[in-house]
Amino acid sequence: MSSNYIKVAKCLKSYRGSSTSNGSSPVSVVSSPIDEGAASMCEAWRESICLWAFDIADRCNLDRQVAAVCMSYLDRYLSKYYSSESVLGSTDYFSSAGFKMDKKSLQLASVTCLYIATKLQGHGRRSKLSMGLFVSASDGSFTEKDMERMEIHIASTLSWFMHPPTSFDFVILILMNAFPGWKGPDSRLPLISDDSCVFIEKTSLINHLIDLSRFLTELSICDYYFVTRRPSVVATAALMIAAGVVDGERCVARISQSSKAILHEDISESHDFDDIFSRLSQLYEQSTEGSH
Repeated sequence: MSSNYIKVAKCLKSYRGSSTSNGSSPVSVVSSPIDEGAASMCEAWRESICLWAFDIADRCNLDRQVAAVCMSYLDRYLSKYYSSESVLGSTDYFSSAGFKMDKKSLQLASVTCLYIATKLQGHGRRSKLSMGLFVSASDGSFTEKDMERMEIHIASTLSWFMHPPTSFDFVILILMNAFPGWKGPDSRLPLISDDSCVFIEKTSLINHLIDLSRFLTELSICDYYFVTRRPSVVATAALMIAAGVVDGERCVARISQSSKAILHEDISESHDFDDIFSRLSQLYEQSTEGSH
């Protein structure tokens, strides 16, 4: 029995039985159509799925971007479901594939989204998280055939747009433009002067910006408010908050200029930027309060 099987099995068990903020487990929340409950119930269920996806990524030593991509798949897939219901007045397209807004289908869709994300974003680790592993760890909740059908249905529903840009992707692009010579998290900023202190200072600054921005974008992934927000705007807000915390107004201005150059628009002038910045700042303050 592989160690990854044990890790995934524990996470799936936790997913089926853990409590959400309203006292219900994720499974009990989705055992009936979500639209019969309050909006907070749907949000609580989604948050539990998001935390579960991050847990799987951490336990199996995967890039945490896997969880971000998983939630992008799931959010867009469910959006199509609700759109077909409200616009067409029917969900026959989903029903024909065996998908209903019930406990089993939602759990299967969530697990399949994570499986697809690990396969496409797992950086060579996909063989360690095979479809069979997820099925075995589910205690008979679904079969490989169920997952195969759901995988095809999700991909076709999303028109095969399976490489969504995440907020953290935009964070990296903006930082690469803001600090010429830096080629990403795995690179080292080349020495551009004889002063090693300059090199160390810039490297430290970038690392701090990455760490805090990653944390902020991950907070946004778990918050239902950000589902309909553009990742580029969320990334700019996260970086500007991080810059203000790490290095003050000078760094904020540098990030703002870089964002404008990369995205060909002044994101700070976007109609929803202030709301996104405020919401993300609030989440950050709440998270830091909880750590003290």
